[in-house]
Amino acid sequence: MQQEKTNLDDLKSKILLSFSTIKRKDINFAYQLYDIIIHQKKQDQIILFQYICELWGTVSSSKAIEAPVVINQSQYDQLELLYGEIVDATLLSYIKLAQLKGWAREEFYTNFWEAINTNSLWKNKEEKAFVLYYILIDVRTPYYNTGTGLKMNNDDFSRIQDEIFEAIREFRFIVSLDYSQKTEKASLVYNLITRMKNDEQRIVLIARILAYYNKQRSSSIED
Repeated sequence: MQQEKTNLDDLKSKILLSFSTIKRKDINFAYQLYDIIIHQKKQDQIILFQYICELWGTVSSSKAIEAPVVINQSQYDQLELLYGEIVDATLLSYIKLAQLKGWAREEFYTNFWEAINTNSLWKNKEEKAFVLYYILIDVRTPYYNTGTGLKMNNDDFSRIQDEIFEAIREFRFIVSLDYSQKTEKASLVYNLITRMKNDEQRIVLIARILAYYNKQRSSSIED
């Protein structure tokens, strides 16, 4: 039993070292990671899958080592065309299912790994490496069990929105100005939120703030 634990720790150390030295965290790096995962027993595969999902994007690299090119750009484009939307839909479906059923992280990764690893749509190692990579670069990875947020009907939302109309206008004023430091703008928005009388007002104000930035993001994508 101790030997299995040590072996898994060794694998995690090997993966961490790869993250800290790899030149590009691209699909060929994901191919190497997938190759490590599939040679382990099933339970360890799940643990390593979760470990990699949670490690991705958190480690600085010396960029000393470059992964061998197994999948070139043309092949990647073809894989994305064939499977990109399916991987996105599968990830979203399992996140919704996990939120609905209140899965802990371990439960999510167990069920999700089973779903993607046994899917007959992708059969060879290149296709499965693409699936892993597409999951790793998704903003919805890693998974968090966030629970259920406050639900509010339209009438209550509109009423509270009217109550905090001046705060919404003040927020727009704040974000339209330039400040020498990012923390200045952030602190002013924070102060605005904390001035609200209750949680409902704070939540509606944050909802409007999120809607503002979502609109800005959509406009930049269209441009």
